[in-house]
Amino acid sequence: MKLEIENKTRWDGRGIRSLVLLGLRNHGIEGCKVVVSYQRKGARICGRAAVGGRWMALYMPRDGDPDIVARKLSSTIDHECLHLRGLMHRAFPKHARYVRPQGAPWHPGGCAMVLLPEPVSPTLDAKREAKLAHAQGMLAQATTRLKRATTIEKKWRRRVKELERRARVTPEGQIEEALKLVAGSSS
Repeated sequence: MKLEIENKTRWDGRGIRSLVLLGLRNHGIEGCKVVVSYQRKGARICGRAAVGGRWMALYMPRDGDPDIVARKLSSTIDHECLHLRGLMHRAFPKHARYVRPQGAPWHPGGCAMVLLPEPVSPTLDAKREAKLAHAQGMLAQATTRLKRATTIEKKWRRRVKELERRARVTPEGQIEEALKLVAGSSS
């Protein structure tokens, strides 16, 4: 079963994933894409789904009792899964038309819905230390590049010197004479 969940909330994705998987398995749906985001106002839980399609959107409150949220979410998932199966509201069973406070019939109860804490914004000192650490790392990289370049230069100087030495010691001495001619004509 391919299930893709994009969670844009502080609610822990593992609890949402387990409820969505239970709902999809209960309705015999192979997989879908689920987007979870916040409800614009209020503490309602609602959703949207393509009739006969493969996507679902769930809208969650910003906070609330995790047990109540889990039960209402399971009821909403049940409702949206019926849409994914191709049913319109008039064809729904009575238990699935509206969000039920007791949850969906397949809801196990005691589901682990956790609201994660707000992320803490870094302090000014932390930002400065991060920038300093980055600059020190960049300096270390530049120093390494400089050392490599110096080593490469030394290697090529040695290579050129060795080739010049070999060119002067040829058996016929032709290159040495050519070098003298070039030196004499440039003067």
